[in-house]
Amino acid sequence: MFKSNSSGVTGVSLKQRNGITYYIAIWRNLDSTEGKKCFSGNKYGDELAMFMATEYREQQLNLLNIMGAGYSAKHGL
Repeated sequence: MFKSNSSGVTGVSLKQRNGITYYIAIWRNLDSTEGKKCFSGNKYGDELAMFMATEYREQQLNLLNIMGAGYSAKHGL
């Protein structure tokens, strides 16, 4: 995990904007573009939003691996 990681989970960032907390799942697509999806802590609660972001990123990495991306279990650590 990078020292700048704000959530404590690899590939999930924690951001606050206008009083709203967001957990953002981030990954790299096969074409090297960045993929990301936000989950609101205000909408789901912090714990669930973080869980959803973590699970969503894992699903995306699994799909990319099916397409040959080669992400490992420790990717980003």
